[in-house]
Amino acid sequence: MRNLVRAFAALNALFGVAVGLLCVLAPMRAADAFHVDPSPSIAIVALIRMLGGLLFLIAYCLMLYNVYMTITASEAAPEAQPALQPAE
Repeated sequence: MRNLVRAFAALNALFGVAVGLLCVLAPMRAADAFHVDPSPSIAIVALIRMLGGLLFLIAYCLMLYNVYMTITASEAAPEAQPALQPAE
């Protein structure tokens, strides 16, 4: 279930970036596509949405890199010492 949520969040971030790019590059076409009245502030909202999507994608890529480096680490963890020694 967790992987499904992560995949959905990644697709949502990609969609946010795509919508942001569409709104910045062609605001009138984006207004027609999403059935909203075009206004000068739609580009600003699109930039904010696009930056949010980019931040999520960057964080997702960092997480994937961290998981990869953790899996491929060649050094084994040192053997854990018990916090308390048994009484003799």
